[in-house]
Amino acid sequence: MTGLDPHAGQVILGNGFVTRKDLPLRDVVNPAALSIVGRTAQCTPAIIAEALGLAVRAQRDWVALDGKSRAAALHRLADAMEADTAGGAAELMTRAFRRSKMVMMDPKPQLQSCTRPRRSSARARRPLR
Repeated sequence: MTGLDPHAGQVILGNGFVTRKDLPLRDVVNPAALSIVGRTAQCTPAIIAEALGLAVRAQRDWVALDGKSRAAALHRLADAMEADTAGGAAELMTRAFRRSKMVMMDPKPQLQSCTRPRRSSARARRPLR
């Protein structure tokens, strides 16, 4: 997957971030400081149709994989998500909680909880012995 540029107004197409100059952009606002931290592209029906077509093709590839290969892919996804728990999502989540005067000491457990379903699905795809 190509890298995210938070100010380029990218969309996710075919396993990568793609900058499309033809799409309207919307600011992404830091909820704590109300400052602009990035821009996101507003998808049109044509972009949505393109993304869905790519997803259908990817689903065919996924179905063709054996259970062990699927499990490995799900573990790689969970590993990547866990490795990024100190990144921008955690920072913005913490700032949003501070702004609302709620206490959130460490966003890591909330973000890591997103990986549990992937690991569970990966275990379910292990071949039986």
